[in-house]
Amino acid sequence: MKAHMKTQIAISVALLSLPALLPAQSSSTQVSGSIGVGARATDNDTNSSKFTEYRDIRDQAFVPGLTFGAFNPGSRWFFDLSGANVTLDHRLLQARAGKAGSFAVSLDWTGVPHNFSNKARTPYTFGSPGSLEAPSNVPITFRRLATSAPDTASVLAQDDLIAAWQKGVLRPTTLATQTDAARLAFEYKGHDHLRLGVTYDRRVKDGQRASFGPIGDRPPRSLNIQLTEPVDYATQDLTLSTEWVGASYQAQFSYTYSDFSNAIDTFTWENVYATPDSPGASFQTWDRSVSTYGRRALSPDNQYHNATASFAVNLPADSQLSATLALGRLQQDAALVPYSFNSDRLVNQTLPRATANAEITTRNLMVDYVVSPVSRLRLRAYLRSNGLDNDTPQSQWQYVTSDTSNLNGTVSYKNKRVNLAYAQDRLNTGAEATIRLRPWNSGLALGFERDSVDREYREADTDENRFTATFRARPAQKLSVRARFLTSVR
Repeated sequence: MKAHMKTQIAISVALLSLPALLPAQSSSTQVSGSIGVGARATDNDTNSSKFTEYRDIRDQAFVPGLTFGAFNPGSRWFFDLSGANVTLDHRLLQARAGKAGSFAVSLDWTGVPHNFSNKARTPYTFGSPGSLEAPSNVPITFRRLATSAPDTASVLAQDDLIAAWQKGVLRPTTLATQTDAARLAFEYKGHDHLRLGVTYDRRVKDGQRASFGPIGDRPPRSLNIQLTEPVDYATQDLTLSTEWVGASYQAQFSYTYSDFSNAIDTFTWENVYATPDSPGASFQTWDRSVSTYGRRALSPDNQYHNATASFAVNLPADSQLSATLALGRLQQDAALVPYSFNSDRLVNQTLPRATANAEITTRNLMVDYVVSPVSRLRLRAYLRSNGLDNDTPQSQWQYVTSDTSNLNGTVSYKNKRVNLAYAQDRLNTGAEATIRLRPWNSGLALGFERDSVDREYREADTDENRFTATFRARPAQKLSVRARFLTSVR
């Protein structure tokens, strides 16, 4: 993994630098620690990837565990460090330093390998990032996508040519990813029950995984190949939070900004079945114009914002009111990949717009009120409101599924689709009454709930009313009885 060396360097820096957060040690500082050293010899005769699917098992010396702790009772400064398999890919490292009862800085680092296969083979090699090149092309002579029954003998003959070609070009390839997740957090505990926090999360995933590449319009007029897709993701989250706890209330607020980036936006692969008709051309003429490369977009870069506020307060009559409001927004404006790599043959190549220009906003409101006006009686009322607004613009897209076209390059305007900006609003309200009865330590609960959903471009809107009655009793120490009645009206 290309990130493996960077990860090992970062771990070493973290181990060396975090103790520096402590002030100069005095004779009263309490220090403890341990470190384990081991070696491993493995025997995996079948070369099974399941044996090492989520583990780094190699014949090598490693550190299975370490701990270190330092604490000064007078100043209340502390430093704690623990780790497991810190020199391996499936590692865990945790460090924490600060002043007890005041503030703390923590670092958590986790590594997770995922080994898909030890026996995968491919004809491709990586050229530029996100581009697969083949050492040669299959020397097929029967060039048709739209085949029929009389073509059976010719198709089978081409299968033999493909098998012979594979024997000469297939080579081993890695199918594995490595995920490294790090969290750096700062927490401050102030006076009057005030808490402040800042957290930075970074998750990096790189490697290769099995994927696919279609070239053609629709089966059976298509050329499909399995190949290795590069993975190079990074997700970064920054969270700010605060909490205030009073004698009769509690308030919280947090804001999170998340950024996902893919170092490889577009994936292209060489068509091993076709060679250009002429130098510089991007197609070969069969019964259709067949592109010499395939192309598709990978996971797009995007950004997400979320703000959440929560509040709870104790009120008279042994009651409590709590509420939470969360607002979010997702944005994605990656460049859109054209209909076809075969641009010099496909007419009407222009896209309706150059970028996705996608934006979704979400909102979530929860309100809950609980009161006990008299002994043994509990009343509850609640409201849940969820909304998703999709502001992605609608456009009219040609239905071009892959990199082929008619010999004249035309695409029928009858094959058009409009992207639908799916959205919905949901409102859920209800009330409950629960009374505890003396006989058999029993209780009776009655409830009413209304659920309304409004949807855009999907199934019809729905309204549902539910009535419930539940009786619970415990006539004996080891015997409990529960009966529930539910009716629903839509």
